[in-house]
Amino acid sequence: MRRRVDGTLEYLGRLDRQVKILGHRVEPDEIEAVLATCPGLRSASVDTRVGADGTLELVAYLTSMAGVEVTASSVRRHLQRQLPSQFIPARYLLLDALPMTPNGKVDRRALEGMPGAVLAGDGGGDPPRTPLELGIARIWTEMLRVEEMGIHDSFFALGGNSLLALRVIAAVQRRFGSPLRLADFLRDPTIAGMAARLGTQASSRGMQPMVRTPNPGPVPATPEQVNLWLTQQLVPDPSAYNVVHASRLKGVVNAEFLERALQTVVGRQDILRTQFRLDGEQLRQEVVPLTGPRVEWQDLRGVPVAERESRLAQWMSEAARVEFDLARAPLWRFRVLTLDAGDQVLVITLHHTLVDEWSMHLLLTELELAYRGAAGEAVVFPELPIRFADYALWNQARLAEADLKMQEDFWRRCLEGYRGTMSLPSDLPAPAVPTGRGARQMGTVSRDVRGALQRLAREEEVSEFVVALAGWMIWLGCRTGERQVLIGTPVAQRERPEVQHLAGLFLRTLPLAASLDPGQSFRSLVRRIGRVVLEALAHDAIPLAQILALMPRLRAAPGLPAGFALVDRRWAEFRLPGTTGTAVRIHTETSKFPLLLVLTPDLEGGWTVVLEYSADLFSPERAGVLLGEFQSFLTAVSEDPHAPASGAAAARAR
Repeated sequence: MRRRVDGTLEYLGRLDRQVKILGHRVEPDEIEAVLATCPGLRSASVDTRVGADGTLELVAYLTSMAGVEVTASSVRRHLQRQLPSQFIPARYLLLDALPMTPNGKVDRRALEGMPGAVLAGDGGGDPPRTPLELGIARIWTEMLRVEEMGIHDSFFALGGNSLLALRVIAAVQRRFGSPLRLADFLRDPTIAGMAARLGTQASSRGMQPMVRTPNPGPVPATPEQVNLWLTQQLVPDPSAYNVVHASRLKGVVNAEFLERALQTVVGRQDILRTQFRLDGEQLRQEVVPLTGPRVEWQDLRGVPVAERESRLAQWMSEAARVEFDLARAPLWRFRVLTLDAGDQVLVITLHHTLVDEWSMHLLLTELELAYRGAAGEAVVFPELPIRFADYALWNQARLAEADLKMQEDFWRRCLEGYRGTMSLPSDLPAPAVPTGRGARQMGTVSRDVRGALQRLAREEEVSEFVVALAGWMIWLGCRTGERQVLIGTPVAQRERPEVQHLAGLFLRTLPLAASLDPGQSFRSLVRRIGRVVLEALAHDAIPLAQILALMPRLRAAPGLPAGFALVDRRWAEFRLPGTTGTAVRIHTETSKFPLLLVLTPDLEGGWTVVLEYSADLFSPERAGVLLGEFQSFLTAVSEDPHAPASGAAAARAR
């Protein structure tokens, strides 16, 4: 900071070199310190460049010791042993020498123009051997932003995650026209494995095309929409199934541009003009015209400053808990509250039958793009090959062709050991009629703990999601004394390239049932749960309600006892041109599960932990204790994943 002549303070920037990469704060100096201990390297510097997709990426500039051959893979592995995945550079350039300033420091401005050799990865010594493997490698390079890799390098060891895997699968399908499912990819997450699977499937059948129909009219709702519609009729508080985003925008928001941007997005995405109606015993969705979708504006500048924040909290709660009539569009509300000049809060509330979290991110991205267009910028929207109604018709045909008996047999075997309930550690008597009320407790998992669990995931060649999920399931089993643990987790059905930019409900709750022996090590149980996830994904054609109906003792159960979700932090980020945006946490004060754990990567490289719980069953004090025990359990297993899981849970619960 410096003080101007008029007395005001001017912000000059940070003294440190902290940068923001994909939603995470990253300190290049910390990466350089680890590189300084890498065998074979003489010196290293880390900086940022703008990648091909327009986002910042980390680049490592290296010099090697005389006569020592250094590969990108060896350097990457050295970093991965000590740093979280978001700290791993995307590119590695070998220089003869680092440019220096007269005072002996690295000349960072000169680095970008320095000629250097791109370090090759060792990849087990196997470069792409066929045009198919080469094509897949190019897609991986673009998505992972890793220059060189071998055909036997694990996707997750190279920095991939479950959400990025869906984008890679869609890109591969778009390029080669052969079907590929997430479960198949996860069984062998390498270029060689992907090519082998594509070669086998291409020889047997091609992808069932998704066709854009001229005028589909009312079409059957998808099974997920039907399930939510039925739930809406039963739950005491319909706002339990609202999807909400809130951002505080500092800067000037042009009301006209925002109104026009909203109209553009609503015109592009048919799901925002959709309502539902019963046709006999079948639920149908239909797209209807909306006359001038509007932003709802409210102004608090006339309210005393001391009262504005409390009024804001009340306003956001009301905005999040709006009740929708599913038979009458629009099933969303778009509201802006002005607190002061250049200070406003935007809240978007949609019913879950329309969208999932991925779709909310898509809508926010399109809203920003449309706002720029309204301001006069030349913008290009992604093509939408189909509408959600077309997807619903395709999905109906797919389910009609699926071997449902085989899938039903799998789920019967999978759930036969589950007795229908779990002895959750609640401290309140269950009411005769659940109210649906919910609350939440929040905490954090440190960067060191998350980094250790990420390294475990790379060693076991599973995703970060699997390790985090394993932590929750194993802790639940230890805490409840249950050997058979059943939870639900949302899975995005977005492998197909046609739906990558389409808003809609593509999320399915996948039940995961695992028989767990707490005497085994955490590492071995991670492997077990990894196999459970793969098997469940391979049998995901049947909707959750139909799966639960297969087992008589589950039909009377109120639902799954617990849930788990790992959320991409970037989905919470939103801003408009000329503003800075900060995500505002907002809660509907309802709960979809008795216990739901949500992990979100934070800016420091750790996780933000949210434990959402049923206020009918748990007091705030009990929920806080449980959250603390879970955080401690993760710390224990990150320090020693070879120890029995029961020991870690018992030691940390005392």
